[in-house]
Amino acid sequence: MSPEQQYVRRATRGLRGRVRQETQTELLDHITERTRQLTLAGLSPEQAREQAMQELGAPATVARSLRREQGFTTAAQLALGTLIGLTLLTSLTARLYAQGHSFISATVNRVLYPPQVSDPCQNRPDCVTVESGTDLTLTGTRPYGLIPLNQASDYLNGTNIQVSGLLSKHLTLPGYPDVRVHPNRIGRFEEPGTHGGYLNLPRTLVDAAQLGWPVTLNLSGTSYSLEVEGQVLPDENVVAPIAASLYLSDLLDQHLTVAVRDAARITLDLTHWTPSAWTASTLVLQRASTRAVLPTPDPARMYAAVSFLPERRISPNSVIIASLSAVAIPSVNGRLTIPINDPPASGLLHLVNSREHFLTQVRAGHAVTMLVEIPRNLRLTGDMAIVKSPERTLIVMTGRTHSRR
Repeated sequence: MSPEQQYVRRATRGLRGRVRQETQTELLDHITERTRQLTLAGLSPEQAREQAMQELGAPATVARSLRREQGFTTAAQLALGTLIGLTLLTSLTARLYAQGHSFISATVNRVLYPPQVSDPCQNRPDCVTVESGTDLTLTGTRPYGLIPLNQASDYLNGTNIQVSGLLSKHLTLPGYPDVRVHPNRIGRFEEPGTHGGYLNLPRTLVDAAQLGWPVTLNLSGTSYSLEVEGQVLPDENVVAPIAASLYLSDLLDQHLTVAVRDAARITLDLTHWTPSAWTASTLVLQRASTRAVLPTPDPARMYAAVSFLPERRISPNSVIIASLSAVAIPSVNGRLTIPINDPPASGLLHLVNSREHFLTQVRAGHAVTMLVEIPRNLRLTGDMAIVKSPERTLIVMTGRTHSRR
């Protein structure tokens, strides 16, 4: 019996029958998913698994909370049970919260996310903050890649992807492993509370690619499309760019986040520094106040610029914190344009062609970037596909960029 199985067996003592079986399944799923996240962040599989179980708490404590929660019967008691179950992300009432049960959601959100909070998601995983006033039906949420779970089957009609399960949802594709759906929540800026019960299709498909699904990202000029088994998914110019961005986020976590944080001597307790990734559209490129322009190594392939900008002080009381980001760049007329947020004070951007040189520049406090090839199958590999382009120093200027050898 594995350590995870021993943990969930002890953590569900006192539960009976189907409830115990379902809770054990969900605990194992949570530990597996959290272990994956911690492994991408740089821990060994053993360390990640141990930390995932420690975060849930001692098995005896978890068992007591679950036994108490199983006995709640009134709506008010269920809401109180949710406050306990949210730390576990496994319980029946937590599932009701995730599914948007009106009474529970309203009660818990008033406690956890007071009305004055402008961003109700507060960087929680599996929660997306959208524009205030957004219609939370399919019409309003599909531009964010979020599909109401009760409409997901109809949305995916015409593909071989099916949505299965009652309480626990999965995406299925004949011949491939099922992919667990983690119901997404939506928050709206300047509005209290969040609303549950959405399929984050780009996130789920990136996870599916890691399990071997034939998920293919295509780019033609500045237009993206995403295919599964050769079938183009709906809203390709929405789903595909978001999927590319999520892939890049995973790539940063797997290969650079921890190393850059250590090299730049960033203390997480003292800063809000977090890596980010996004896909540059034509509109983003047009709005970029500063940019760097490079020749495209191969117009038939897709690339991302991975950049580090060091912390810099712009006034005695204002500091721009260090940033690590990756941006997918469409090739236009044989050139790649890199939008740059908060450009370095020196106006210099060092282009390198190896991970080792990238970290050397980070330690020296320089602004640095490198090109990475994005594989079409969106499956993370054992190493970053760094483009071996000639190294140079880019002189970043508003509206135009020069380079020197």
